[in-house]
Amino acid sequence: MDSTLDLYYSLSGDNASQFQKYVNGQSVITTSDPNDMIAFLKEFAKTIVPELEATPEITVKYMDDATAKVSNAVAYYMKSALDNSASEHITLNGTKLSSDLNDTLSTMAHEGYPGHLYAYLYDKQLPISNIAKIMTSTAHAEGWATYVQYKLYNYLKKHSTCKSSALTGLKTYLDYSFYNEILGYLAYTYFDYGIHYKGFDVVEITSVMNELGFNASASQDIYRTLIECPGEYAAYGYGMSHFIDIHDHAKSVLGNDYNEIEFNAAIMSQGWVGYDRLDKVIDAYYKSKGVEIR
Repeated sequence: MDSTLDLYYSLSGDNASQFQKYVNGQSVITTSDPNDMIAFLKEFAKTIVPELEATPEITVKYMDDATAKVSNAVAYYMKSALDNSASEHITLNGTKLSSDLNDTLSTMAHEGYPGHLYAYLYDKQLPISNIAKIMTSTAHAEGWATYVQYKLYNYLKKHSTCKSSALTGLKTYLDYSFYNEILGYLAYTYFDYGIHYKGFDVVEITSVMNELGFNASASQDIYRTLIECPGEYAAYGYGMSHFIDIHDHAKSVLGNDYNEIEFNAAIMSQGWVGYDRLDKVIDAYYKSKGVEIR
C-alpha cells in the first residue's frame, strides 16, 4: 500500500487525472449498469471457475430508500429455491453504492459472478444432497466471495479500455483499490475480535486506526456496526485470508500441475462446507493428483 501511495503522489498529466476520475466513481469498464456488468463478470469467471451447464436470467434489484438508509448491507444475494432454474436476483443498496461504479462492480462479483450466486448455481448442478446445497458455512461462503474480489483486480488490469497514456493511472488506482479492500476486510475482522473478545471500546479502535493510518473519524460508526453484528465480519477478513492461503499452498504443492479452474471446482464440489471438511476435500484432491501432503 505504501509503495502504491508513493506512485500515486508521482502521477502527473493524463495518469493523474485518470486516477482522480476513478476515485470520483468513473467505471474502469465500459458499462455503468449493474445488469450489464454481469456479462463482463461472466467473462472474468471463465478464468477461475468452470462454466455452468445452464444459466438462469439474472436481474438486479434495489432496496427501497427507507431500507437502504438504515441497512448495514451494501448488497445481498438470497439463495433461490432448489427447483428454480429460471431466474435469480441480486439486491443492491443504492444509497451506499450510488457514487462509486467500481465499488458496484466489485460488489457484483462478490454477490454474483463468480461469487455467491455462481457458487450456488454450481452446487445446484452437482450430484450432492439437497441439504449440502442449501446449508452454508458463512466463513466458506464469504471467504470464497472475497477471494473472487481479490482476483478481480488483476483481471481488470488486463481488460480495460483505458487509453495508453493513462494506463499507469489505471493500474495505480486498481492497486490502491485492491489494498484498500483487503485492509478494510482485515481491519473489520480485527476490530470484531477486539470488541467481542478483548473488550475494545471506541477509544481503543481510534488508537489502532491512527496507528495504521486509517481515518479514525470512522471509529464510532465501526463500533456501532460491529456491536450490532457480533462475529459476522470475521467471516469476510479471515475467510479471504484463508482462501488466499489455500490457493497459494496449492500453487506451491502442485507446481506446474496447478490449474485454478480445476482446483476451484474441487473447493466447491461439496457445497459451502466448514473449513475442517474443506481441508479433507482439498487433501482428497491432492491425492487424486498423486500428491501426499500429510
